[in-house]
Amino acid sequence: MMKKYWLLMMLAGCFLTACGENTVQTEAAPVALEGAAPEVKQEDDAFTGTYWTDEDLPVSMRTEQDAYRPDAAEIRTVITNRTDAEYSYEAEQFSLYRLVNGEEQEVPYRDNGDYFIALASVCMPQSDAQFTANLAEHYDLPLEEGAYVLHVGELRAGFVIAADADEQQEQEAQDAQLAMEIRQADAGALTVLLQNNGDAPFDFTHSEFGLEHHMGESVSYTPYSGAAAETTVPPHESLTVTLQTDDLGGTLESGHYALLLRNQKAEFEIT
Repeated sequence: MMKKYWLLMMLAGCFLTACGENTVQTEAAPVALEGAAPEVKQEDDAFTGTYWTDEDLPVSMRTEQDAYRPDAAEIRTVITNRTDAEYSYEAEQFSLYRLVNGEEQEVPYRDNGDYFIALASVCMPQSDAQFTANLAEHYDLPLEEGAYVLHVGELRAGFVIAADADEQQEQEAQDAQLAMEIRQADAGALTVLLQNNGDAPFDFTHSEFGLEHHMGESVSYTPYSGAAAETTVPPHESLTVTLQTDDLGGTLESGHYALLLRNQKAEFEIT
């Protein structure tokens, strides 16, 4: 079963920058925040404030992958600007922190790795921009396994360093090829159609199923408790599976539900 890594990064910091001829040297010190995120203010067409990885905030950053190998030479990120003004940042400058017991610990640069070419870049209004952190140039590799936070100016993005990162990415790509549809649903059983649109077999166990019950603004979750039967959907083929609701919390009452299998969700109604 694929490992899932989820990071909720509510982190902020400030950079102290010393400029030399054609170079920028950066030291970063994280600052813990309490309470809600500060309001972003616009002054002279420049934004000031704190930006986190939450994509609902005005300016955010995320890594292209959740996990990377310890010897990964670079980390690619996407900066999202949801404001009506340009967002400026250094095109190459970044720092790296490892999360240890919930606290950020700065990863030291390699010898002379704390120098960056001073090159400004802009993320246009209501647009995305890419930023690539060149780990091989600025840090000694391989990195230790664990959770990390990438700092790019005011922006933060969390990711995981794991030896099996390649397998995780391959599994995620395979999972994305699965389509799931509820063919029939009643109080006692669910008939589920699984369609494998990929070129590799889709292997799973019934214990990976789960059921959400949506009740207004609240949602309850019940894992599958029946036999953990191993099942394979061959490439470009479909398979029908019947699940007894007794294995999903009991007889289903009327309402809105969603059946979950890894990153797939199939919604249905019981009337």
